[in-house]
Amino acid sequence: MEIPLDIWLRGEVHATSHVISVATGEPAHRLHRPALSAWPEGNRVAAPAWIEMAKAWVRDCLPALNSSACSGRTTSDEVIRLVNGLLRGAPPPREFADRQAMQALMILGVCGSSVERHAQQSQRRAGEPAIPGRGIEKLIAAGRRPFLEYVGELADRFGHMHRDSFVTFIERNGPAVRVLHPKTRRPFHALPAGFDDGAYLTFTGRAEEIELIRLLKEAAALQGAANLFLVRLQDAATAVDNAAAVSDCFDAAVLLLAVRAKIVELLGASSSNADLLDVLRQYACDWRDHAPLLRPPSGANDGGFLHRDMLLFSELLPPSGPVPGYRTYVRHTVLPALMPEVVARIEAAMSSDSIEARLYCRLGTTRDVLGRIGGRSCDALLDANPWLAAYVLVYAAQRALSRAHYEAASRFLLEPARAQDARNSVVPSTHGNGQMDLLHLVRQLDAARAAHPLATLGAQIGAGGRLDAILRDLGHRRRSHAELLSLCPRAGEV
Repeated sequence: MEIPLDIWLRGEVHATSHVISVATGEPAHRLHRPALSAWPEGNRVAAPAWIEMAKAWVRDCLPALNSSACSGRTTSDEVIRLVNGLLRGAPPPREFADRQAMQALMILGVCGSSVERHAQQSQRRAGEPAIPGRGIEKLIAAGRRPFLEYVGELADRFGHMHRDSFVTFIERNGPAVRVLHPKTRRPFHALPAGFDDGAYLTFTGRAEEIELIRLLKEAAALQGAANLFLVRLQDAATAVDNAAAVSDCFDAAVLLLAVRAKIVELLGASSSNADLLDVLRQYACDWRDHAPLLRPPSGANDGGFLHRDMLLFSELLPPSGPVPGYRTYVRHTVLPALMPEVVARIEAAMSSDSIEARLYCRLGTTRDVLGRIGGRSCDALLDANPWLAAYVLVYAAQRALSRAHYEAASRFLLEPARAQDARNSVVPSTHGNGQMDLLHLVRQLDAARAAHPLATLGAQIGAGGRLDAILRDLGHRRRSHAELLSLCPRAGEV
């Protein structure tokens, strides 16, 4: 039996009914849950049962509700009423086991951003300024608790921010992702699934959104794997010029290029991605208008990419006038949005000499001197230090990855017509989810990575295939695009 969508959205479906999945159009599994409308005030269910019911509702129903609200067919007040129906039966935070608490944060994050996005759009449609928090403040969980207070108690268990994040929407969303070692091709790094069935929680239910989440999760896993080798290269207790270091350089470079391969796949995907990203950006809205501000999910909050920069570079963007340096920006603006274990890794990298600093020390030179040498001086440097070619490969790989990231940001975030922002947009297309001038920041970082002496050294040495010959002598083998993608296989792939 097919249930009318408006009845399903209101929870007036009995536990044994068949429903149609909003995301796929296919018959959904039987949902063993009580009807939302059957829950009187204060009547709650056990934590595991609530997680399963709430996950199913968010997965199968929320995307259609969001679509209806975006088009104006459903009011923001109706969205709030329906989400409050879901929250009414939520158990107290203390009743969740740790894994269930993280699952609850995933569910609540998507619900909260949906409610707030529609509340802000409703204000704009009425010709009023969009004041963050007007939707969130109407949400009540577990009977009587304000939504932000409820989310905060769950989040504090992990040191998580009090809203959705890159962790809940990307790193834990969907099936587990595993990375294969570049040499042994055995799994050695992974990002877990948030739910046992590998469910995706989305705002739109579109296949493109699921694929985007999957690609970003795979890229994050590959970057985390690459950083494992970079951490060893930064370690002051290890040599930078022995065979083990050269091997770590090769593995790190291959994994960085695998991240780039994932971004290339995104760039080559359907042109509808640009429209999708503009739609998703509207859900990356502020949850309140007062301190402490809660940064929405953003690629700028991907701890793995930030960790890489801190490991490789002493200071990508030095302070200039009123603009603080990149490290200061990361420490004071981005780190508060990250999980404690990620912050600890980044802080450890920032408190130690970077890989580039270790290389200058070993070579007895400075960045300025290295940036000025060329021609025969480069050849002489490499003849005396052939191991340096492995580091040139790493910095060339990060340069290629940075350029692909910039191209993706330009295509999907910056090139869409500014007319989009006249459509009652909550978050403008000219800025990133973190409310920064994304064009300016990404362009500056890409230029700094590309102009770094250790990145440009490769172009000078590479004349006549000299660099490739040295790398082959050291045991390096270039990978094809397909080989790079295969380092993060999907279910059913070898």
